[in-house]
Amino acid sequence: GEEGVVKVEICLGPNGRVLECNLAKSSGFPALDNAALKAVRNSRFISADSLPIRHACKTTLTFRFDLVD
Repeated sequence: GEEGVVKVEICLGPNGRVLECNLAKSSGFPALDNAALKAVRNSRFISADSLPIRHACKTTLTFRFDLVD
């Protein structure tokens, strides 16, 4: 019965792996916050043009958890 928005700030390395991730905005529910952080840690990223990431970069991802009827 939990809903919310989680924002995670990530730093990506040149290989597309997550070097660091931090909670930028909590949903107020630890289970949702932890699910978003786990999803980021288990991900690998590529650039928008499908080429490898050449330099370390930072971005923020937003996760929205909504209950569906």
